[in-house]
Amino acid sequence: MEALEPASFKVPSECTDLWRLKRSLLFITCIELREICVRLKLSDKGKKGYLIEKIIHFLQTGEKINLIKLPAVSCAAPGADCQITPSHLILKGAYKNDLRTRNFFKSVIGDHFHFTAFGIDWINERWLAGNPPTYQEYADIWQAEVQRTQEFSCCTKRRMGIH
Repeated sequence: MEALEPASFKVPSECTDLWRLKRSLLFITCIELREICVRLKLSDKGKKGYLIEKIIHFLQTGEKINLIKLPAVSCAAPGADCQITPSHLILKGAYKNDLRTRNFFKSVIGDHFHFTAFGIDWINERWLAGNPPTYQEYADIWQAEVQRTQEFSCCTKRRMGIH
């Protein structure tokens, strides 16, 4: 596999461009993100959100970053009981995408709730930042993202003349 030089990638000049690039990378599979990392001569280890952060950081600065250990505040104590209420924190090691969690979110958001890659990536970003979200914050961001994508879809359909 041919290694790409950093100069072969254009670094966006504005924050909005970086935001768009980051959002676009969310739609790439982990396999594809790992391939980009290898081509940029970056480590291909880590979860999707971390791979994206490594790529963005490298394109911005030309510097490689190493795997970041999650801050202790983002991690559940070993063997801790996971309580699921709007005010409880979502912590690594306790949070699960399981039926119990899905039923909780359906009770808060509605029957249309489903787990999304966007939501999981958002949680992982918050964990990495040392700012674990509450279940209510997740519900709020999930609903905002669904609303945003619905509005985007409606605008696109109107531009295309589809009603």
